[in-house]
Amino acid sequence: MKRWVSLLVLLVAGCVSSSEGAPPLPGPSVASQYVEMADGTRIAVDIWRPSPEADELPTIMQFTRYWRALKPADGVSQDPGPEISFLLSQGYAVIVADARGTGASFGHRTTEFSDEELEDARQLIEWAAGQDWANGRVATLGASYLGNMAEMVAMTQPDGLVASVPRFSDFSEYRHAIRPGGIRNSVIADAWAAFTAALDANDPCGAFAAPGACPEGAPWRGGVKPVDGDASQALLDAAVVEHAGNTPVAQMLAGLRFAGDPFGTSEGQGVTLDDVSPQSRWPAIDAARIPALHVASWYDGGTAIGVLTRFMTYETPISVVIGPWSHGGGPMGRDVLGTTGNEATTSMASQYMQITEYLAPVMFGDSDTPGLDPVIRYYVLGANRWRQTNVWPPQDSTLQAWWLAVDGTLAAGEMPVDIGEIRFNVDPEASTGQANRWHTQLGVPVAYSQEDPKPDGQLEYESAPLQSSLELAGNPVADLLVSSSAPDAGLFVYLQAISPDGNIVHLSDGQLRLADRHVTSNATYHSFGVDHSFLRDDASPMKPGQAERVRVAMSPIAVQIPEDFSLRFLIRGADADTFEQVASEEVTLGLHNTEQLQPSISLPVVEED
Repeated sequence: MKRWVSLLVLLVAGCVSSSEGAPPLPGPSVASQYVEMADGTRIAVDIWRPSPEADELPTIMQFTRYWRALKPADGVSQDPGPEISFLLSQGYAVIVADARGTGASFGHRTTEFSDEELEDARQLIEWAAGQDWANGRVATLGASYLGNMAEMVAMTQPDGLVASVPRFSDFSEYRHAIRPGGIRNSVIADAWAAFTAALDANDPCGAFAAPGACPEGAPWRGGVKPVDGDASQALLDAAVVEHAGNTPVAQMLAGLRFAGDPFGTSEGQGVTLDDVSPQSRWPAIDAARIPALHVASWYDGGTAIGVLTRFMTYETPISVVIGPWSHGGGPMGRDVLGTTGNEATTSMASQYMQITEYLAPVMFGDSDTPGLDPVIRYYVLGANRWRQTNVWPPQDSTLQAWWLAVDGTLAAGEMPVDIGEIRFNVDPEASTGQANRWHTQLGVPVAYSQEDPKPDGQLEYESAPLQSSLELAGNPVADLLVSSSAPDAGLFVYLQAISPDGNIVHLSDGQLRLADRHVTSNATYHSFGVDHSFLRDDASPMKPGQAERVRVAMSPIAVQIPEDFSLRFLIRGADADTFEQVASEEVTLGLHNTEQLQPSISLPVVEED
């Protein structure tokens, strides 16, 4: 676990060196100081400039929960890292701030993404815009947590903010991070919670090292970087004392079950995960009319569905890019239908260039229009090419039902009349591994497990080999008739492609807690296919053994599946390395085919030209 956590924070903090996309610099300068907020809280910032003499600079701002920088091992030098190095080379100043209650900043935290944290960000943007070396134009940039802050600060409408670039961020903290499908995501709820607690205590060994180990000479051994000055260490120590007042993330999440449940402590009483997410804040974000470039991946948690939801919901013109990456924009750990075939347009260097291409007109000139059109640019896996559309799903995509037969076959065409049922005992150890779309959010490259659980731990439906290539672009939906021996259980569905030699290619997945199967149409934002409220009042237990209709929204995908590949659809009751086991007892699930409902998966098939 510590390996990927370490990688994530080093990348986010900009404290690792890399040659990719970062040409040699003539001599960047960095200064660190405190900026006092209106309520007296002191926020630690690092200020990077291309050179000490550079002025009239547009400014990139980042607000981090993961330390703005590590304490340099020699006490003097500091490597800006590849992202900051690139931005400096393009003529930007970069300011990175520790959020209140974290890093070297003072204060404490009662919730994540609090109103106080957003107000700090507003004040910092206006402070940055007014520096004597600045040109008064500020853009926010960040990935993951930093991406959410980059987007949501727009709702405070700071003077000087002209654009934002949120990358790999969540639209709904409940649906796309903490409890996808209503099921507790242990990767975030447990590992991320423990990690942030160690960071807030300035405990680098607790954050980055294996239990009982803390190697000498590790780049993180010194902890978070203090601000500059003679009293720097004393100020850092005092700040960390204030962090002791933070409500641990684990405590915040301990009683959380439904989307409407409180998240936080008495000071944040009644605040829910929806309240601190763009899902609820989007009207205020949209009203600010700040242009944004949103970046996501088909295989990174719920980030793809999040940016597509924004694009179809916001009135503000936004640009969207969805690529074949792990969290943060790194490469996939395992090739997926030739996704590495277009490295020139998917590399980290190309992503940096795209950011500056988008920002340059509004940051260096008088334009209010960024350098990229407000469309969705998406990478087609397997085809190794980019396409673009101004609507999602694309206009040439149509949902096509593929039927699940009792004999285990999967086929498109006219709806069959196939009567029967199949039951299986849930295998609680079934897993997609520790490098799936959820684990990558804590730093590992995506590489889905090639292992299948024991045959009686899943239902499997496979098509005949494709007679021609098949392109998908959209949001698959599973429409099933399910029974459960327990009043509540988890349901996990997967779409795969199988090569002629048996290689498994993961395409899309979805999960749903059966008690949350109620379908709603009351969302204030654009939804795709099927939406569940995840509210307490809408939850209901299954009647053991009685079949009920269950619809599961699956992750969006754009892929071209080659001729002679087969499609496979799997149904399981667990994903042990990622999600909690919903039922405490042994569970039997059943899939039923009746005259009234034939189970199917609807695939977004792109019509051939």
